[in-house]
Amino acid sequence: MVTNTSKWQNKMNHMLKESENEALESYKDQLKVYNMIKIKQELVDIKKSVHESERFLSDKIKN
Repeated sequence: MVTNTSKWQNKMNHMLKESENEALESYKDQLKVYNMIKIKQELVDIKKSVHESERFLSDKIKN
């Protein structure tokens, strides 16, 4: 026989699990955004480095 207490506990456990899953999904989404921002920053740094190298080589060729 299932008592009201065990029904309540089951409901609370289910709600807790749902809350944990929502928090995990939110964390995953935040991590994706963070990683995309970091990748974009790295690409900007690479682009700057390539541009500086091109300028350096262009100056060397001219001289």
